[in-house]
Amino acid sequence: GVITEPDHHCARIGIEVVKAIGRDPLGYWGLHPPGAPTATMARWPRWIPRYPLNDDGSFDMAHQPAAPWLFWQYTQKMEIDGISGSVDASLFAGSEAELTAWCQTGVLPASLAALV
Repeated sequence: GVITEPDHHCARIGIEVVKAIGRDPLGYWGLHPPGAPTATMARWPRWIPRYPLNDDGSFDMAHQPAAPWLFWQYTQKMEIDGISGSVDASLFAGSEAELTAWCQTGVLPASLAALV
């Protein structure tokens, strides 16, 4: 579509991503983004970080974001054998088959379209 928000830094980067790879980027923003997401950015699939106050690396659906999300980064304190220190861990809103299809085609399956 026509991009009408070239003054927003993140939107400009997203426009360049679309030009380079021919698909929308994955928008990553939490409670305090660098600016309010523009209408263009709001159309991107979202990866939202949201952790419980006492983030201990465990998964707890009670802390999922209220906004629609394709990926939810639920901890920044996951421990993985062979990796020194903590890592982020995220949950995909669909199935493994839906993730594979989206990665291969760049088109979200209809079952996940409402999450955008």
